[in-house]
Amino acid sequence: MLLLAELMLLTAIASGDVVPVDDTLRADTKVVLAPRVGTPPKSNDGVPHVQLDQLSPRAIIEELLAWIPVGLPNASTGRSHHSLPSSVGFHVRRGGGKTEFGHMHKEGHFHLPFAGRLQKRIVEAGWGIPHPVARQFTMVFAPRDATDLVEIKKILRLAHARALQR
Repeated sequence: MLLLAELMLLTAIASGDVVPVDDTLRADTKVVLAPRVGTPPKSNDGVPHVQLDQLSPRAIIEELLAWIPVGLPNASTGRSHHSLPSSVGFHVRRGGGKTEFGHMHKEGHFHLPFAGRLQKRIVEAGWGIPHPVARQFTMVFAPRDATDLVEIKKILRLAHARALQR
């Protein structure tokens, strides 16, 4: 059974409020992702889709949340409109409104609208897996340390760039 948050996400995709990142993102060609070190974390195959181990330390989560409004132009964090109430939404201001371009679960993993070649690159580098229900979304694994955070910021920049291109 789908959770209300997952139904909201699928509805947002259908309405155009959330647009999966596809192969049209030009900035993608300039981004090189280092391979993720270690074994992939475990996750469930259900809804909500969550990472079960190798979670982010609180300090890493706080550092990342503080970076978003500084490191991503016109970006902010706030309540996610497409996930669980405990999740943090990533929003970008465009024109007179805001668009959510992803969210982070309290354990530190993300769901970002990546599909096609971008999703494949993230998966092949070991940084994430396709969402089991909303296949046009990618679960990006929680950063474990400062080294992981460098790569996670690259991935978030791609999602942010796509949101600005809409």
